Amino acid sequence: MASEEPCAGARPTDPEETHLRQIMGRYLGRIHDLNLHDLDTRSQLMLDLGALAGIAVRLITARKTASIIGPTGEYPGGTLSDADVGGINIAVSAHEGHVIVAFGAPLMWIGMTPDQARAIAKGLQTRALQAEAQLEGVAEHG
Repeated sequence: MASEEPCAGARPTDPEETHLRQIMGRYLGRIHDLNLHDLDTRSQLMLDLGALAGIAVRLITARKTASIIGPTGEYPGGTLSDADVGGINIAVSAHEGHVIVAFGAPLMWIGMTPDQARAIAKGLQTRALQAEAQLEGVAEHG
């Protein structure tokens, strides 16, 4: 169950789209000029291609997830109040050392069964560990 509250939404993929464009911009129009026999150029190209692949996978996943998160239009446990807008599918992820909870809609509150609360807690814990690992990876390479 959830209740709507007007608020400004943000697109979590905007920084990744910007990063994708920056990487592609390094190579567009220059691909034939690259000296692929130079080890540094090849190494940077491989790193950038790996980054591109990772970003593309995350963007595709985010867009697929965005189409399934949000209000379901169903009331599986009945209504909790007049402001109840029904069930909602959420997504919990780790991104750049942060835990992100996507609701797919502006919300004031959510209600859930104890089992649903435990499932969310487990998802938050899992993503918190992933976010910590991301931060540790940045610290090691930074």
